Amino acid sequence: MRFASVTLLALLCAGPAVAESGPLSVVVRGAPDAASVRARIASELGAPIVAIERCTGACLEIAITGSTANVAYTSADGVTRARRLELGADKVQWPIVIALLAGNLARDEAADVLAQLPSPRAPAPEPPVDQGFGTSSGDRPVLHPEEAPEAPPSEVVIPPAIAPRAPVASPAPSPMDVLYEQRREELPIAIGLVPVLSTDGLRIGRVRHLIAFHGIAGISGGSELLALSGIADVQNGLVNGLQIGGIVATAKELRGVQVGGILAV
Repeated sequence: MRFASVTLLALLCAGPAVAESGPLSVVVRGAPDAASVRARIASELGAPIVAIERCTGACLEIAITGSTANVAYTSADGVTRARRLELGADKVQWPIVIALLAGNLARDEAADVLAQLPSPRAPAPEPPVDQGFGTSSGDRPVLHPEEAPEAPPSEVVIPPAIAPRAPVASPAPSPMDVLYEQRREELPIAIGLVPVLSTDGLRIGRVRHLIAFHGIAGISGGSELLALSGIADVQNGLVNGLQIGGIVATAKELRGVQVGGILAV
């Protein structure tokens, strides 16, 4: 992934996601390193956790089969929310991905994202075709079949056979991209010197801006009009306008203009 270092830096700098009252019971099954998974979950939720073997009340249950993680969160009132996610081939990233999914599940952010998706529109009905025969509306004459003029014979044109194009499958987004897209925020303006020492604070690479100015280096989640940094400007998202970096300018997706003193990718 082009921005693996940027996303890992954002994970290390991110603060607690959810704080529950009292320790949270956690069940981990099938993980290569269950202790690392529990530690990541505790850091993400910002609360102590207790390792148990079986859920009996409010708890978080993680079951890993192959490279698939099934995460279920049961609240104190008995409501259970569950998600399934493909973890990919890099097992080092598994505890990070599972912890992010657990935090999103506890806040039910995934359900909020799905609720914001627009519903498909039904196609508009086609207008009826008026043939002009056998009707008596307005000044149109009524033509009976025996009075209708004979149409000249038409030529039948057979178009050349064209083989159908095979559909091109688009690459599926990685689990890290899906989770970070759910956590992305928006601010109109960002001003700072370097990551952390800016108006984004610890939300490094997760905030999309209209305009962003950074004296030395800036890491944002995308830009609409202008992104300007003195040395390096990194956009972990879509750039629609102008991006300028004194030495390096890089963007995950570019639909505008990109300028870098030495490198622009």
